[in-house]
Amino acid sequence: MSYNNFSYEQSTRIVFGRNSIEKLGELLQEFGTKKVLINIGGRSVRESGLLDIVITRLKNVGIGHVLHSGCKPNPRSTWIDEGAALYLSENCNFILAIGGGSVIDASKAIALSVSNPHKDGIWHYMSGKGEFVNDAVNLAAVLTISATGSECNSTFVISNYETKEKLANSHKSASPIFSICDPVYTYTVNQWQTACGISDIISHVLEQYLYNDNTSDVSDGMSIGVLKAVVKWGPIALKEPDNYDARANLMWGSTIGLNGILGAGHKNNWVAHMLEHALSAVFDVSHGAGLACLTPYYLSFISKEDTAGKIDRLGAELFGIDSSDKNIKSETIKKFIEFFKSIGMPVTLQELIKAPVNGDLIKELAEKALPWKQMDVGGYAPFTVQDAVEVFTSSAE
Repeated sequence: MSYNNFSYEQSTRIVFGRNSIEKLGELLQEFGTKKVLINIGGRSVRESGLLDIVITRLKNVGIGHVLHSGCKPNPRSTWIDEGAALYLSENCNFILAIGGGSVIDASKAIALSVSNPHKDGIWHYMSGKGEFVNDAVNLAAVLTISATGSECNSTFVISNYETKEKLANSHKSASPIFSICDPVYTYTVNQWQTACGISDIISHVLEQYLYNDNTSDVSDGMSIGVLKAVVKWGPIALKEPDNYDARANLMWGSTIGLNGILGAGHKNNWVAHMLEHALSAVFDVSHGAGLACLTPYYLSFISKEDTAGKIDRLGAELFGIDSSDKNIKSETIKKFIEFFKSIGMPVTLQELIKAPVNGDLIKELAEKALPWKQMDVGGYAPFTVQDAVEVFTSSAE
């Protein structure tokens, strides 16, 4: 059936393009901002000069700040707890994330922790023991990496380093109020991180495209359009890091890829993400690299169930494979593997973790991926722990 009833709302204001950082001060003033908790990752925001630019903009409008630095990829629950405590002790009334998905995700979690304090911190909520009752405090983002789409949605993924768990949560109020998206600030992103971002965008789009129905053609057409742009402009961004057109297409593709528009009104998938969360929880690998390793093998797994021909359409429209080719599904999967290889991504589990992969490890990963034992997948058979074992096993070969 074409489209279930749905309600689509996009609350994040996207401020896109060159020099959009110039609007930061006036945007913050709209919300009565007095003091900002600035969240960042490592050295790159400092070295690029972006942090200094942000602080200058704040000073120009009389807004104070306190810095919370050191956010890691796969952000840790402990860092979120430290950030919430800092926000409260410094009497902040706004949170600004400068970075990519990890910093923005962590900032969402801090914004909810501040308004929903608990003695066990954010993991009380991530583990499902508690639910957020109060809305998040105000937050916004300055995007520096095109990847997760976290700049324009309410979802966040946090890791617990002690338990080796990586879990997702969401709350409507956690969406950034505004996100400043200037492609120029992604020029300094290195090749590895750029390639991981490309892989991440592709996976996000596929997770919304891969439902076993072909009647929601508007959504499918938009998804394939984003994929075409990423496959075209991604390699150009790798060769020409300061190519504005390439970086702009990746940045807008990142936002469109997970702002909810592609998945509205029909079922979604998200199996590959559950598998990767287990992988990066155990090995702390880059999310995008893990997705590049797993996505083709998950495509292969569901190919036998793909009665709607979703993989066939990808092959024909994305990679130009003859639609009459009886091997179009397997050829499409090969094209994905070739593409990920061409941008420098690992395409096997051993290549990613740089260690042997045995049955015990695969079983552990499968069980961590599906602690609830199985998940529904739009139009395909329910995905079980044993199915996860099969996908992990094929990705290791």
